Amino acid sequence: MKRIPTFEIFITFLSYSLSSALFVNDHLFETAKGFESMNNIGEEWLFALIFFIAATVKVIGILFDIKPLRVFGLFLSFIIYLSVGVLMLLAGSIFLPVMLGVTTFSCALSVVADVKHTKL
Repeated sequence: MKRIPTFEIFITFLSYSLSSALFVNDHLFETAKGFESMNNIGEEWLFALIFFIAATVKVIGILFDIKPLRVFGLFLSFIIYLSVGVLMLLAGSIFLPVMLGVTTFSCALSVVADVKHTKL
């Protein structure tokens, strides 16, 4: 019986959601509290592109059952969620770093438990 990679699909959906939010709102880093430190690193389109690439790599890995590609996509998501969460935490925001911490943990959990045992 095939198992659906639930955490992976959740992370992919979240990555596409964040990507679309950052593509649409090109002045988010200037107006919202907690994003000031991210504005120093890059613009919204750069972060949106990274989220989009991470999600697309995971989708390709899931569709064609390429486990190294799935692991790479999850690792890329892990790195971007962790870095964005730390940047927001340093800027003084509380809710989003906690949410990104949960998604970072989900990425790590998916690599350890889900990818190795999912047979698509």
